[in-house]
Amino acid sequence: MIDPKCFEKQWLESCKNSFRHNIDISLLERTIYAFELLSRLANIKRDFIFKGGTSLILLLPGLKRLSIDIDVIGKFSEEELSSIVGNSVFHKLDHDKRTSDSKIPKKHFKFYYTSKIDSSEKYILLDILDSSNPYSNTIEQIISNKLFFIKEESKVKLPSVSDILGDKLTAFAPHTTGISYGSDKSLEIIKQLYDLHNLFDFLTDKEAAISTYTKIALEQFSYRNLKLTSNDSLKDTFQTAVKLCKLDFKGSIEDVETKELRKGIQGLSGFLIDNDFNLQIAKTAASKIALLSTIFRFPNTKINLNDMLYNETRLKLLKDFQLSASFGSLNKLKKINVEAFYYWYLISKLTDDNEWLTP
Repeated sequence: MIDPKCFEKQWLESCKNSFRHNIDISLLERTIYAFELLSRLANIKRDFIFKGGTSLILLLPGLKRLSIDIDVIGKFSEEELSSIVGNSVFHKLDHDKRTSDSKIPKKHFKFYYTSKIDSSEKYILLDILDSSNPYSNTIEQIISNKLFFIKEESKVKLPSVSDILGDKLTAFAPHTTGISYGSDKSLEIIKQLYDLHNLFDFLTDKEAAISTYTKIALEQFSYRNLKLTSNDSLKDTFQTAVKLCKLDFKGSIEDVETKELRKGIQGLSGFLIDNDFNLQIAKTAASKIALLSTIFRFPNTKINLNDMLYNETRLKLLKDFQLSASFGSLNKLKKINVEAFYYWYLISKLTDDNEWLTP
């Protein structure tokens, strides 16, 4: 459990001021409350897996962005969840029963607390997915971070970095397995992009990532009554990445989808800790995602994971290289975003499949 002083306004302001970026103090507060809820869940001693964007705060070195929801795979009774309320910083629990045509076996619960910032009532959302474990590898980790001090140690089970990357990649496919356009979730779409951007650098087990991706994609097809294969969702991801990379370039498309992408990019900054986010960084992230989807689509193609990481020694490989006509507009990246261009160079070396490379 978290030390009570970490919920106080003085601690929150001190924590906020320790970061370079002008973060939203209310999001900082909600992130700390989210981890308190996670600690309370761990103390119930149920077997569950902590996943989603908030899990990256424990999985990745350094703190990248704030995250305010708790996503788990497992089973909890309402009685068990109710036991958290009244004996903690939370004072009310609501079962958020949503009307949906989806077959996803997920329950939503809101844990309410009184903010020490403005005395308003706020909540942490807990999403519980009742499903089997799709991950090849899980790890156990102490709930700890520089945002708070621990009063009582708790441990939680998480997917490995490679596994959560495979999971996250399914979420960045707005026409198939992912967060859909037109659902007022432009920020959520870009959160997936940003998380994949960071996870990319720590991929160590390609096979585990692909296995997890395939399992979750098949689950999503079933939930959504889609008669598709993982190749379809990977193509969806690839094409979404291409569309983002082409923004503001000659021949780029401006439509309701690109408006959502732009809106999400603009809205992410309030969640970030010590770095900014703009269209060029988003294009680097999208280029990484295009490369990942290509690797997943052609898993037998050999690629050294270390070669995927960009550094200045890669520049000599790009000196005389130009992308084919299908992606000719992306050649502009060579001058203004060489890292992103490097990932497109790798894509061109991985496959010459015309169907895949047709935007």
